[in-house]
Amino acid sequence: SIDEEIDAIRGEVNDRTVCEAFRHALAQGGAQGHAGRIVVTSIRLSLLDKSIRLANELGCNSSEAQSFYRTAYIIQQLRTAAKAGEWLAVEAVLQHALPGGVREIEAGSSMLDKIVHDELRLLLDHIVDLKMTRQLNDAIKSGRIVTDIETGEVDLQAVDPKPLASALKFVEEHGCRSEYAEKLSRNVQRLHTLRTALISRDWVGVFKVVKESANEEMTRLEMTSALNAVANMRSEDSLRRAIQEDAVDGVVG
Repeated sequence: SIDEEIDAIRGEVNDRTVCEAFRHALAQGGAQGHAGRIVVTSIRLSLLDKSIRLANELGCNSSEAQSFYRTAYIIQQLRTAAKAGEWLAVEAVLQHALPGGVREIEAGSSMLDKIVHDELRLLLDHIVDLKMTRQLNDAIKSGRIVTDIETGEVDLQAVDPKPLASALKFVEEHGCRSEYAEKLSRNVQRLHTLRTALISRDWVGVFKVVKESANEEMTRLEMTSALNAVANMRSEDSLRRAIQEDAVDGVVG
């Protein structure tokens, strides 16, 4: 009947209106910048909220409109959390909506519309960068080579390269997403070599790393402590040798 035809046309027009509103809202208003230096002041939610309200009023009849609705619902949660700087919430939404991460986007198996793929990639990268830089910084602070201010000694028992090794494993598995992460991981690599050389009493190894890191502010304190430890231990070694030789001379005499 004519009524059915009119309903069908109205349904189609509504659907096109909804899709257009979603397309417009999703193509703009996301976070900007790069992993590690993300800009959330660009995030806008009003168009997205309006398009979701419109879809609730007019309905989503086509698979395209339904796909946009699903995408808009997830992006609304992501933008709200990112705008508030709540990155744990961003991560939780991403894990739920994209369990396969970037691979899912690249394989084209994601349930979310490709209009938001760049926005999703940026958020995924930023989450990895946050985790990586936190782990690298924590590893630097843990098991450090430290000179005791009062005695001038270094406690070798407290030196531990293992936290650095596990942070470097995380870097190897995920790859750096920012220049800062790259710089940090280079320094962590050097500190790992340094701590390992020191506890193995490999003085040449210690000197080599210290020389390579001469201009690096980030690791300077620990490098200085390592040299201090070597100086202390070498003087102890030579003192011990001198005592032993003296004792042997004494016996022979």
